[in-house]
Amino acid sequence: MKPFPPTLREKRRYIVFELISEKSLGKKEVKEGIWKNILENIGIIGAAETGFLFIDFDEKTQKGILRCKNIDLNKIKASLCMLSEINLNKACVHIKAVTGSIKKACELLGG
Repeated sequence: MKPFPPTLREKRRYIVFELISEKSLGKKEVKEGIWKNILENIGIIGAAETGFLFIDFDEKTQKGILRCKNIDLNKIKASLCMLSEINLNKACVHIKAVTGSIKKACELLGG
C-alpha cells in the first residue's frame, strides 16, 4: 500500500509549552492532567478530530511538546489556556512556541 502524497497529508503543528505550577510535577501527572483538561473542554470526539498527542515532557525544566492538526491548533491552545490545576496543584500552561517540525520543537525544548 502506497503512502499518501504530501499534498494529501494533514499538516501537523508542534506546541512547545512550559508548565508553571506550585510544585514540580512528573511526566505521567502532566500527561493525565492535560488529557483530562482537553477532554473536558472539547470532548472525546473533538479530541479525536484534533489528532492531539502528548509527545514529551522534561521534568527538570518543566517543558514539553504536544502535537495536533494544523486546523485545530486554536482549539488546543484555548483548551490549554483554561488549565488551572493538575492533581490538586495550581498549574498554568505557558505556550512558548508553535512550530511545523518536530526537529525544531526539540531544539526549542533544549535537546
